Amino acid sequence: MHPLKRILALLCIPVYMLLAFPCQAQSGPPKRVALLIGNWDYDQNGKFDPTPSGDYIADLKNPCSDSDLVKSQLAKFGFEIHDYCNVDQATFNARVADFASSLSDLPKGSIVFLFYSGHGMQYHGHAFTVPVLFRIDHAAFKNNGDLEQFKLLQKNANNVAEMLQKLPDDKNVALVVALDKCRDVPVDEKVTYSEAVSIRTGPNTLIQYATTAGDRTPDNDGKGHSAYALVLADELSKGGDIGDIMAAVGIRVWRLYDSGKRDTYAETNVGPAFSALKFNPLKAGMSAAPRNVAATVSRKRLMVRDRYDGVTLDIFWCEGDGEQARYAFATSLARDIAMRASELGVGRVMVKPLSQDMNNNNGYNVHRNIMRYDQAYPLEREMLFKIASAYPVGNFLPQRGVGVNGQATQNYVSAFVCGRLADGRADVAALEHASGKR
Repeated sequence: MHPLKRILALLCIPVYMLLAFPCQAQSGPPKRVALLIGNWDYDQNGKFDPTPSGDYIADLKNPCSDSDLVKSQLAKFGFEIHDYCNVDQATFNARVADFASSLSDLPKGSIVFLFYSGHGMQYHGHAFTVPVLFRIDHAAFKNNGDLEQFKLLQKNANNVAEMLQKLPDDKNVALVVALDKCRDVPVDEKVTYSEAVSIRTGPNTLIQYATTAGDRTPDNDGKGHSAYALVLADELSKGGDIGDIMAAVGIRVWRLYDSGKRDTYAETNVGPAFSALKFNPLKAGMSAAPRNVAATVSRKRLMVRDRYDGVTLDIFWCEGDGEQARYAFATSLARDIAMRASELGVGRVMVKPLSQDMNNNNGYNVHRNIMRYDQAYPLEREMLFKIASAYPVGNFLPQRGVGVNGQATQNYVSAFVCGRLADGRADVAALEHASGKR
């Protein structure tokens, strides 16, 4: 499918970021702030060039229009928006630094959203956005060693990890990063296709890549925007919780990939503090009461499928306010997955309660619906995307697990039903029927 090759991976990158800070949060209403950057005119001659000129890289058609599309939706929900089109390396760094300096002491529950669209690449574990006026001598680059190649990129591109480090962490503020898109940067074969590389995800951060590491996504879907930007903007337009929105984006992009309409799917990484954030709507001030569902709750483990012919799945439901809905959804979900075990690649399925004490004091700290996988096994990640896509009402976000005692856990994944459910009902079949999936 998508071989994860060595050395350098192009990232097509719109970046939606929710940022957080070390200072103590201010009191007052939560804020909504966004930084949007699009780069398309890479030789800065004011016109679109379908082929690269000189040592510049190829222009793109859509990044700034993609940025405008996203901006139009964020503006509806009262975001303070800083947007820029066609920025060089120094300007990019300056805009990010100015943005970061304006975000100290954000009130609890704030959202910072950063979007970047343009060329991007990855090299030996480092991801870069590519500024306009980026130039490279292709022949010389190929003849350089790895260290020299990295130094060239570090000097002339913008290191995404360093950008994120400028933005302090605050567990009470959501940081969402969306990177769109690997758009065929013609640098070198080992630059274009590279190892699976991922940026360290900050505790309060959700990072979503428009593509998996080592893959590309088209600049134009024929409608004047990238497919990823269209999906993102559409989900933003619906409002609601920011985590649910990004989960829905990931599911819809997966469906495009699964149906053969796209060559790659979006990859989402979620930090532990983001998983601990409760309902965080696009429009500040909205609230969501726990769903009340008439269900008799059993706090015993429930073995739903006791066969080991696929990947083992544990489904945890969180005790506490609204637990009846979570219990009902978790058990209904487990039974439905068990009936589709062969289709979904699942073996043993068990439902387990997660007490408030265990959740808050034993390292779980989950208040959203998430699914955990071991990054050493990408096929298990794909399996969870398939399950999340099959049950979109769960708004499951994928998250890298930490294994057991530091060891990878092959053939094991887990799901946590700990957040707000998208519908007042908790029966999976009813929800899927209502959404037209069945």
